[in-house]
Amino acid sequence: MSDRRSQVLYFTGAHCPVCKRMAPDVQATAEQFDDEVDLVEIDVAAHPDRVKEHSVRAVPTLVALHDDTIVSRAVGAQSSAALDTIFRSAAGAEIGRLPLARGERLMRLGAALALGLIAFVASQPMLFVAAIGIAVFAFWDRRPMRSPKTNKVASSFSEERK
Repeated sequence: MSDRRSQVLYFTGAHCPVCKRMAPDVQATAEQFDDEVDLVEIDVAAHPDRVKEHSVRAVPTLVALHDDTIVSRAVGAQSSAALDTIFRSAAGAEIGRLPLARGERLMRLGAALALGLIAFVASQPMLFVAAIGIAVFAFWDRRPMRSPKTNKVASSFSEERK
């Protein structure tokens, strides 16, 4: 077994209100996994090289690494259950899929219903197909992402852990 620990990279910014709201939950979850996973907080303004290395486009972003391989990625505000899943994936657990927030699920179902209604009124069968697709993705989504470009962590970064 390697002496390197799994990590969750938490990309955040001082200007980000969502990051500030989510920080206590991230810290609490990190404390639960303290024996297995290191939490590495990265300020995007101070470390643009790391932002580019991990293709971070928005904050907050969490990237879970197990054996120097990206096993999951989450962008935006995350629930406590999603944070737990992200840390479990970094610890090496098979996670399946990340939970979809209730608001996201309802928004997708609402879009499917609206598109279905438009399809009915306009008599457009292809819009029905699109509405069904949106409804399906309201329940099936959030597979852990692996990016071929950033699948490995640079060795210089791995040496700088909290």
